[in-house]
Amino acid sequence: CPKLPYGGTTPYDQWLRRDQDEFFERKLQSEALGDSGLYDMAAIRELFTLYQCGVTFDRDLFFGLASVAIWMETFL
Repeated sequence: CPKLPYGGTTPYDQWLRRDQDEFFERKLQSEALGDSGLYDMAAIRELFTLYQCGVTFDRDLFFGLASVAIWMETFL
């Protein structure tokens, strides 16, 4: 049975700017990220605000940081 092609696109912009923006904002301001001392929390906040206002750049940054925050909250 051959694989069927994926017939849609993942709505990343919709998640980050509308549907899940509160979730991502909480994760991007996570105490775990801030307490680690590895991240410039003000810069992360500024970049996310710019992105939500329509500035276009690589949104993978936010998914990566949210993933790290979830990992840190879970395992540290």
